[in-house]
Amino acid sequence: MTGGHPFLTGTGCPLFLIFRLFFVKAYFSFTVF
Repeated sequence: MTGGHPFLTGTGCPLFLIFRLFFVKAYFSFTVF
């Protein structure tokens, strides 16, 4: 998971980190279903 995606490699502010965590969790839950 070390691509050039702005959502996955955005390490700037805590809000971006929280958004990245939420995005990854939603993505994984979507792929499971």
